[in-house]
Amino acid sequence: MSLAPGAGAECSSNLLSATDTSVADAIALCPALAASPTGPLPNQCASFDQLGFRVPFIAVSPFAKRHYVSHTVGDHTSLLALIEKRFLAPGSHLTKRDQHASTLEDLFDFDHPPSLDVPIAPVAPPAVDCTPTL
Repeated sequence: MSLAPGAGAECSSNLLSATDTSVADAIALCPALAASPTGPLPNQCASFDQLGFRVPFIAVSPFAKRHYVSHTVGDHTSLLALIEKRFLAPGSHLTKRDQHASTLEDLFDFDHPPSLDVPIAPVAPPAVDCTPTL
């Protein structure tokens, strides 16, 4: 596969042929691609812009909104999408899957962090001394 973000089969300056290893692998996954390896991805091929399993998610952060339940649909690449949006150049995506993923920003308040200045109470020492003896 290609090392370029969002790319598929390994492309080179030479014309692609069905004998190229990565093109052959892609055709094995989606035979409809054989009709035109350099053309657009056929509709019946997986384009990685679909959702998969439902997975519970808990955001633990000083920026997380308190007592908030998000109803935004996310997936495993939503964390990547959030990192890309906050720290990379606009429009930068590693793959098409995280390009279509929700950034889950509704979980956070980056302008007024709700837990950033919460005082932390001192902790009492343990009731039983568990220091190892030599």
